[in-house]
Amino acid sequence: MKYKFSEHQVIERYGVQMYSILNELGEVVAYSQKIFEISEKVVFVTSVEPPLIFENAEIRGGEIWGGEIWGGVIRGGEIRGGAYTESMLQIQGSAHFCYAYFLEDGGIGIVIGCIRMSINDWIEKYKEIGAQNKYTADQIDEYGAYIDLFSKRYLK
Repeated sequence: MKYKFSEHQVIERYGVQMYSILNELGEVVAYSQKIFEISEKVVFVTSVEPPLIFENAEIRGGEIWGGEIWGGVIRGGEIRGGAYTESMLQIQGSAHFCYAYFLEDGGIGIVIGCIRMSINDWIEKYKEIGAQNKYTADQIDEYGAYIDLFSKRYLK
């Protein structure tokens, strides 16, 4: 299905002016902060509230069923209510939750607690960050092992 953007920004959400994305029938299927190229592989499902696409998000494939998309690149899978259903590694550690996410350059980063960095930055800085956040030596080793697992899964 072909999609097109409205000529002008039509709504405001969270203080951001947004364009509407229209399907071939002229129905609003999504709202976006910026205009971008929409791949033929993207399908916006119209039976739910239109998704909101913010920042530098790129959608290259998949089914979009509402939700909010804040930055990153979506390459495939299915998004329902904002949850990307391609399984990304997630670990509940003893101090904080950690998970993988897409970086704007197409790589993979890690979020531990509320700190977001590339895998390489985590490898370089995890001991210092752990100490700054009052992790015990055992917890620093634990999170170092998680970071190693992320690097084995995502770094080529």
